[in-house]
Amino acid sequence: MRGTADDSKANIHLKGGFSERNGIVSLSKVIQDKSLNLRTINRLYNLLSDLIQQSFSACTRVKYKGQDVHNLNCLVVHIYTDLMSMKVDDLPIQRHSGAGLWLNTQKVESDLHSILEFGSLSETFDLIEGVAQHLSSSYGTNHPRLHQFYTREINRLFEEESVTFTLLNGQIIPNVSPEEKIDIEQALDRKDTSSIHLSNALKFLYDREDPQYGNSIKESISSVEAAYRKLTGQKDISVADGITHLKRNGFYIHPALEKSINALFGYASDRSAVRHAAKYGEPIVNQAEARFALVWCAALINYIQTFQS
Repeated sequence: MRGTADDSKANIHLKGGFSERNGIVSLSKVIQDKSLNLRTINRLYNLLSDLIQQSFSACTRVKYKGQDVHNLNCLVVHIYTDLMSMKVDDLPIQRHSGAGLWLNTQKVESDLHSILEFGSLSETFDLIEGVAQHLSSSYGTNHPRLHQFYTREINRLFEEESVTFTLLNGQIIPNVSPEEKIDIEQALDRKDTSSIHLSNALKFLYDREDPQYGNSIKESISSVEAAYRKLTGQKDISVADGITHLKRNGFYIHPALEKSINALFGYASDRSAVRHAAKYGEPIVNQAEARFALVWCAALINYIQTFQS
């Protein structure tokens, strides 16, 4: 079981409250980056339980072996068959005399609580991500209100419980500043080729099992190139040509900013393992570089967008 002996019951904790201000609760007890305490686990359970209840009216109904089942929907099936890797036969279906088949919602909630209480941190995060991705997928519910509610409440919970992660674009990533998050989310909301590249960059950067920093930078750079192509209508256009196009059409770009944009793309073209094979003896691309490229390129996409307004 995750936690320690003094974690056997939920503790009172007010963020910034008396215990924190007076040093009674140590920082290691407040900041959660390696594991989650029981209070946070219980709050996650409450949130997921509420989400399941809301999904009964919002999500696509699903049949069980050709039969209608009260409250059975695609989100519940996704949790059991895709995230828990169970058989369809393992779905908690029960028959009520004279009332047909029903989903055993108490069993669903019990199974979710077991995962949260006894699973590892990575399993908990996989569950949170899996639910978020299903809510936003075209195959799943595609219900914007429920997806927005879930993302907002997960991030509010993480902030209040000092969990050092954030849910962004269906992925749990290390905390970014509010300004960085706004830039990334705004660029992702474009729903075009540039946002696809930026989403890939995010996945490569924060893949917990196999992060690929070079590919992340490559995708970040490609997202800006795609934004330039959309702006100019030209299929093959370099960043430098894109800037020239803007200037020819009367847009002002400060020379220092123009130089910094060209320098970043020159770096990406020359850096080992980004757009060509790694150079012998050159340090490997690291997370800090990839994160900088992601945030910088997201901001640049939003800047380019202003020329289309």
